[in-house]
Amino acid sequence: MSDAKGAHGMTALIDDEPCLDMLHLPLAYGYLRVRWDAPDEVNDLEQRLCSFAAGRGLYFVTYFFDCACGTTEGFSELLAELRRADAHHVVIPARHHLASHPFGQQRLVARLANEAAAEVLVLEETHQFAQERIQKRV
Repeated sequence: MSDAKGAHGMTALIDDEPCLDMLHLPLAYGYLRVRWDAPDEVNDLEQRLCSFAAGRGLYFVTYFFDCACGTTEGFSELLAELRRADAHHVVIPARHHLASHPFGQQRLVARLANEAAAEVLVLEETHQFAQERIQKRV
């Protein structure tokens, strides 16, 4: 993987050599809202999002991120890339990565749906659902 700088300083890790078998899969992009001084957290989240996407039959291309301080350049670049690539899946670790308030989360999910016909898949919610199903079986 290599670093690529976006127009506004947003950094994404890009897969240099996708497996040819993966190229027919629907594309997925990740979105994170993180602290700039937390590279280990970013690397861990990227790996989890990549595995999460693969488990749903998606090819994880890259992720976009914004600083936890409220910038939105990464989100804007994500929207542009979804439209450019005709991609329709965004994976996030948890809804708070979109916005801290539920209203803001709903607004950004709606923007993704309306402006890029994108579905948002939430790792944390899927994990919680699986845990609840396991507990019901016990």
